[in-house]
Amino acid sequence: MLRAPDKRPTIDDAPVLAGVVAIAVGSTVLLGWLLGLDTLKSLVPGLLTMKANTAITFVLLGVGLLLATRADTPRARVVSFVPVAAGLLLVALTTIGTLFSSNF
Repeated sequence: MLRAPDKRPTIDDAPVLAGVVAIAVGSTVLLGWLLGLDTLKSLVPGLLTMKANTAITFVLLGVGLLLATRADTPRARVVSFVPVAAGLLLVALTTIGTLFSSNF
């Protein structure tokens, strides 16, 4: 959890920062796919573009990480696992599709 503005960030703030960065990167790439802008799809000009399913997974895992950092009850911890499980399912389906040369 981020501390008060007068305090310096600590290592305890790293999961929150990582979650925010993952959501921002995934959202930026998804915006690039929606608008058809290769610059936003690759984030670094000249490199390969990130696929939309990878961007969705970034967003899901970032949301799960943010929820997990704020989970203070067993129910909240279960809820924080839902977007992570959805991301893992997407990764598994993508991997299976790649292995068997099929699209889902």
